Amino acid sequence: MIPFQIKKLIAPVEFRQRRLESDLLWYGPSDILVGVHRGKVLGSIRMCREVGNITHGLLTDLFFEDEYKQTLPRSLIQSGEYLLKEKDALTFSALVIDGRGLIGPFYKAGYKPVRRTVSLTWDLKNLPAIEVNPSLVVKTFDKPTPAIIRFIHDAYSPYWVPWKGKSLDFIDRMVPVRTRFFAVYQGKEMVGLTEPFVFGPMMQKGIAGQKIGSTMMASVLQWFKDQGKSKAQWTVPSGLDDYDPVVYLSTLSTGAKIEREYIILEKQTQNS
Repeated sequence: MIPFQIKKLIAPVEFRQRRLESDLLWYGPSDILVGVHRGKVLGSIRMCREVGNITHGLLTDLFFEDEYKQTLPRSLIQSGEYLLKEKDALTFSALVIDGRGLIGPFYKAGYKPVRRTVSLTWDLKNLPAIEVNPSLVVKTFDKPTPAIIRFIHDAYSPYWVPWKGKSLDFIDRMVPVRTRFFAVYQGKEMVGLTEPFVFGPMMQKGIAGQKIGSTMMASVLQWFKDQGKSKAQWTVPSGLDDYDPVVYLSTLSTGAKIEREYIILEKQTQNS
């Protein structure tokens, strides 16, 4: 086997600032490590720390040449963890695109899959006829209200609870500066909600068959069209072994296509 060296590179501009990753959490500036031999890049990995929780680090964008799969991925992951530990990280997660053979190296490094996210896209020029319930009312908000924060917390459990053990203010901090919430009301009760930049479609549990989801999605997709967009895309949380009902709603009722799926894995150090 040809030897290689692990080197740190300066990250491209888009990775040097606060950014939302596909695990739906915000992270700070990234570092990148590469495995090289005689100037040729044989593999790489990117690391960053969570905003508001700097003791948690993420490893993602793992890449390696197939002929080095026995040694290079392990070296990149170990080096990435070491770099994050130097910056006071105690817990680690990994984010990989499903179906590309990238889970195995993290398994071997002691990581365990915990959840999935699904990236959905809509062709706004070719949407199907979406059924709506005229008795429902859709209201829009430019910032989260306490009712919206509580709805998000309840809707995402149990698939994704990054705020476990924290106050609901944590959800408020995840909201982008520029946003738009679409809330569906049945009388005075909020029964559906979406924020298409981070949170995606959510519905009240235990309510089905009333076209709440399709009514909500018809409004938000029309809003995208009114902004002059030809395509809509966002990533939603889902179960590890089965899709969240929202994924079925989006693909079967509103014409969405699954662009890719991500697996989130977690590992803890002995001192955490």
